[in-house]
Amino acid sequence: MTECFEFSIIIDIFNCQSFLVETIESIINQSINFKEKTEIIFTCQDSDEDSMKIIESYQNEYSENIHILNHSPSKTDIHGNYVTFLDIGNAYSKTFLKRVSDSFKNQDSEICYADDLDCREIDFERDDEVIDFNLSNLFIKSDLIDNFFFKNYFDKKLLVYKLLLENPKMSIVFEDSVFENPHEITDSDLLASFDDFFKVLIDLSCEKYGEVPLFMQRFLILELEKFLRIEDISQVTPNKNEFMCKFKGILNHISDDAIINHPLLKRSIKSFFIYLKRGDFKIDGVLLKSKDYIINDLSKLKLRIDFVELLDDELNFAASITSSSYPDDLSVYAVQTFNDTEILHKAKYEYYPTSPRRNKRYLGIDWEFSYQFYLSIPLDDKDFELNFKTVFNNQEFSNHIIFREFAGLSNSGNYTVKNSRILLFKGRTFYLEKYSYFKMCKYELKSMARIILSRDDFFVKAIFYRLIYLILYPFFKNKRIWLFSDRIESADDNAEYLFNYCLGQNDNVKKYFVLDKSSTDFKRFKDNIVHFTSIKHKILYLFSEKIITSQVTRGILNPFTFNNSRLYEGVSNYEWCFIQHGIILHDLSSWIHKYNKNFYLFVTSSDYERDSIINGNYNYPADRVKTFGLSRYDFLEDNSKKQILFAPTWRRNLNTRVDLVNSQYLESINSLLNNEKLISYAEDKGYELIFKPHPDLWKFIDLFDSQFKISKDSYSEVFKSASLMITDYSSVAFDFAYLKKPIVYYQTESFDKFHYDKGYFDYDEMGFGEVMSTEEDLVEKIVEYMDNGCCMSDKYRNRVDKFFKFRDKNNSKRIYDFLIYK
Repeated sequence: MTECFEFSIIIDIFNCQSFLVETIESIINQSINFKEKTEIIFTCQDSDEDSMKIIESYQNEYSENIHILNHSPSKTDIHGNYVTFLDIGNAYSKTFLKRVSDSFKNQDSEICYADDLDCREIDFERDDEVIDFNLSNLFIKSDLIDNFFFKNYFDKKLLVYKLLLENPKMSIVFEDSVFENPHEITDSDLLASFDDFFKVLIDLSCEKYGEVPLFMQRFLILELEKFLRIEDISQVTPNKNEFMCKFKGILNHISDDAIINHPLLKRSIKSFFIYLKRGDFKIDGVLLKSKDYIINDLSKLKLRIDFVELLDDELNFAASITSSSYPDDLSVYAVQTFNDTEILHKAKYEYYPTSPRRNKRYLGIDWEFSYQFYLSIPLDDKDFELNFKTVFNNQEFSNHIIFREFAGLSNSGNYTVKNSRILLFKGRTFYLEKYSYFKMCKYELKSMARIILSRDDFFVKAIFYRLIYLILYPFFKNKRIWLFSDRIESADDNAEYLFNYCLGQNDNVKKYFVLDKSSTDFKRFKDNIVHFTSIKHKILYLFSEKIITSQVTRGILNPFTFNNSRLYEGVSNYEWCFIQHGIILHDLSSWIHKYNKNFYLFVTSSDYERDSIINGNYNYPADRVKTFGLSRYDFLEDNSKKQILFAPTWRRNLNTRVDLVNSQYLESINSLLNNEKLISYAEDKGYELIFKPHPDLWKFIDLFDSQFKISKDSYSEVFKSASLMITDYSSVAFDFAYLKKPIVYYQTESFDKFHYDKGYFDYDEMGFGEVMSTEEDLVEKIVEYMDNGCCMSDKYRNRVDKFFKFRDKNNSKRIYDFLIYK
C-alpha cells in the first residue's frame, strides 16, 4: 500500500446518499493524479446497502486509494499530508485540489479554506474578517490532528477553532462551485454538544489571551446563531431555564461591539443577541430599545410594496413592514386627498403563516413580526394624492417606500397608465391623474433618463422597448390584447383549450398563444401563435390587458425575465388570470400566496377546492376565486381501449439526475414497470400497459427501465384511451375521474413523502379509487379491475358527482364570460 498521499478525504456515509457518485467522481477526476495524490476514507458505521455497493465498485478499481472503515479513523488510518471531512453532495471543480496544494506550499498557514471570493491569506487577529465555515471546504495539515474520533458536527468545528487559537491564520483558495449540500445539523446535535463546545473554547481563549479575543467572539456568535432556528427551546429540552442561563453566560463573553458590527449577521439577529445580553426591552416613542441600544426605529423602517394594482374601479396595494413590535400595536393608513378633502383608509392586516413571512420565534421568544397589509381604494373620476402613514404608540410617521420585484412600479418605472388614468409615484406620494399623452411622455422620458443613469444590466434594451412602447401607445391604447400560455416548451393544457374557445368568440379582443418555437406543439397552431421572447411577444406583453396561464411560474409570463425585468415595471400592466394546470388538493399556500402571485382570477373546479383557497392561508379575496371548472374538461372524451395508464407525479426534491438515480422513488417506479405478474396477466387479458411520465421527468427518461409502453401522446389522448389509471398523488386523477373511469392510488413510503403539505383532500374519504400501499396489493387490485372490465364502482361514481360542481362542458364559457366582462 502507498505510504503517503497528499490528501486524505474522509467521508461519513449515512443511509442512502443521492450525490454519492457525483462526489466520488469529482475527486477521482481532479487535475492532479488521483492514484498518486489522494486517498478517500469512507466511514460506514450506519450506511445502507446501495451506498456500500457503489463504494465497493470504486474500491475494486482503486484498491490503494479507497478505504472503507467501520469505525472512526485513527491516526494510523490517515496517510495524507492534508485532511478534509467531506459531506456527500459536495463536488470539486477539476483543478481544486491542485490549488489547495499550491496554497499550502506558498502560504504560512496550517488551514486552507475554499471560498467563492478570491485567493488570499487571512490573519484573524489582524484582519477584520470572519467566515462561517462549511467543514467540507476546509483542509487541515494532518500532523496537527491528534484524534480523528468525532461524535458530531461540533467536534470537528472545535478542532478548527482550537487550531485557529494556536495560529489564527488561514489561506483561502478560490472555488466558485463550492459545496451545495453541507451535512444537516439536527437540534439534538446542537444540544448534545452545547456545554462542551463553548466551554472548551472560552477556557482555551482565556488561558491564552486572558479573555475571548475578538476574532473568536465573532466565531462564537456564528455558532450561537445556529441555535436560533429552534423556535421553542422548551420543546427540545426540559431544562429551558438552565439552557437560557448558559446561553446568556456565553453571550457575556462577547462584547456588544462584536455583535453589533458583525459582518455576517442580520440586524434582527444582532438585536436579539443584544436583548438577551441586557435582558431589557422597552418602548420609547417610536423606538424599541434594549437599554440604550435601538432595536428598531419604526419611523426609519421601510414600507415594502408587494404590488400596486390599478383597475377600473379600485386601486389596490399589498405591502409589509418588518419589526420587533407586535402587529396589534401598529397600524397603517392611506390618506386620500382631493379638493382639500381627506379620506382615511385603514389597511387590512394579513398573516401568511405558511410563507417565509411568518412571525419569527427564537428559543421560545417572539421576536420578528411582519406587518402585512392589503388596501383597496375605491375610484371615481376625481384626481387625488395618496400618502401612507404608520401609527405606533399614538405617534404618526411616514415610512420610506420601496418596491419589490413585480410590484407593478419601480424606482425607474414610477408611473403606470390604465383605463384613461395615470398613477405616478414621486417622493412618498402616489398621484392619480387623468390620462394625457403629453403627461405620459414627460413621465416616460424621465423614467428612461433614470434607466440610462443607472447603467443597470440590459438598460439599452430597456430603453429600446420602452421607446417603442411610448411611440405605439396612442395606437394600442384602446386595443384589448390577451396572451395565453401553458408551459414555454409545450401546450395541450387548459390555456390552449380556453384559447381555442376564445378564438371562436367575436369580441374585438386580439388573442395570442405564446410558445417556444422549438416546441413540437408549435406547428399545430395555425393562427395567432407567438414565439416566446420574440420582438412581437415583447411588444404584445407590454400592451396586454390579460395574461392567461395554466402555470404559476413568472418565467412563462415575462419575455424580459432574463433581461432585467424590473426595468419594465410600470409599462406592463396586465391582469394575471390563473386557470390552473390541475385541481389543487394539497396545501400550496407556501407557494401560491397573494403577495407574490396576485392573481386577478383564480379558477377552481370544486367548491371544496375553492373553500380551501379562500379559507386557507393563500389570502385571496373571495371574488377573485371562482368555481368555473377546467377548460380542458370540456373536451375530454371517453374512447376507452384495453389500456392501463400509469401516471405518477414528480418530486420537487429529486431535481437532478443524481438525486433520481439513488432514490427509492425511481426504484419503486421501475419495479412496477417490470412487474412480471402484472405484465403477464395484462397480456393474457389483452390489455396494453402505458407509462406516462410527468413532464419534469422526460429529461431523465433513460433512467426508467420499462416493459410498459412509454407514451409521448398528449394527456388528453391517454385519458381518452385508457380504461384504468394508476397514480400516486397526481392531480391528473381528477381528469380521469371526471370521465368516471376507475383509478387506483399507489402511495407507499418507498415512493417518499410527497412534496406538498396535506390539504383538504382525503384520499380514503374523498378519493375516486382504492389506496394501495404495497406493490403486491396494487397488482392484485389491477388484476381485479381487469377481470371486471375496468368499471368504476357506484361508491366512487357518487364521489365524482359530489366533488365536481359542473360537468356540463361549459367551463370555458364561464371563464370567458368573466374575462370579457370583468
